[in-house]
Amino acid sequence: MFELSNTQASIRRIGLTNLATGHYSDSKYEPGKFELSMPSAAPFALEFTEDRLVLIDRWYWGVITGRSLGEGADNLITIAGSQLTDWLHRRQIVPPVAVEGDAPRGYDSCSGSTEYIMKQAVRRHIGDQAAEARQVFGLTVAENFDRGNPDDAYLYRYAYLDEALIEIGKRENMGIKITGDELRCRFTFDVIPRRDRTINQTINNPLVLQMSRHNMESLDYTQDASPGRNVFYCTRSDSAEVWEKFTQTYYSTEEEPTGYRRRECGLSVSVPESENPYTAMEEASRKEMEGYKPTESASCVMSRRLEFRKDYQIGDYCTLQAEALDVLQDMEIVAVDTVVSETSTNYVATFGESKPTRFDKIQKETRERYG
Repeated sequence: MFELSNTQASIRRIGLTNLATGHYSDSKYEPGKFELSMPSAAPFALEFTEDRLVLIDRWYWGVITGRSLGEGADNLITIAGSQLTDWLHRRQIVPPVAVEGDAPRGYDSCSGSTEYIMKQAVRRHIGDQAAEARQVFGLTVAENFDRGNPDDAYLYRYAYLDEALIEIGKRENMGIKITGDELRCRFTFDVIPRRDRTINQTINNPLVLQMSRHNMESLDYTQDASPGRNVFYCTRSDSAEVWEKFTQTYYSTEEEPTGYRRRECGLSVSVPESENPYTAMEEASRKEMEGYKPTESASCVMSRRLEFRKDYQIGDYCTLQAEALDVLQDMEIVAVDTVVSETSTNYVATFGESKPTRFDKIQKETRERYG
């Protein structure tokens, strides 16, 4: 069931249809995408326009970002969009005009637990502490439980809000989400923690996925070493002149990599003020280095014996076994794509890091070359 809502002053239901097909992805770290097609003659089909909200299966909230209209035998309308976390990509982290105490000028900064600083960033730049024009009506922030690193911090200027939150959260395995509430007419931002369901722990019910257990129908497993770097030349981004810049070299391994296995990278790092600048420099640099690891990813079609959001959900850290490849790996479910056709519904789970696209690689190479 696909419902259409409006964002004005309240979440007002406009209509619903059961004639749509397509897919919608629930994603932990980045806004999940959806694309739905329906006959133009379907009820309320012409009401699916830019920035309208869709509520799919009574739990999945998305915002429409585009549509296409086709004339011919099918006369289909296709809409595309993202989960509500797409709103966060519409805001930059704007430095405050005035700062308190010893806070660095020209930056927005915050310290505390990882969960606290993520939620503060939302409050400051799109929530109730933002300028009125920057606020989204009805957006609230869930209660803080101080999850993640208890002594975390951020330092940003004119960065996309969602990209900063993803970067901060990934270091502590925490994702982001915004959900809607029709009854109370509001939206809520919260973090998504990791839940350990691997085979060797005893706290949670283990989730072991393998073909012989008949809980998945197919599996694709990928390793990619090309994004990986292990030697980092890290330079303070706030140094005034090139010859005054403070540069340190760090390794991601215990010993210095050599030969053809050595993969070097230059990083520009924002470093908060500290009594020990060397320690602060290394801590900030190692946070940046986390984004330059080799990637492992997998995707599988989940068995219908398992029910999504009951037997498994995004954020589950489970054990994945590819028997034919002799691979036994603990990996996190980072996205689940629900694929709806006229006759069936399938669920495709993505584990670990998604495979980088050619555009992603170009962006990373540009950052390495030019900072």
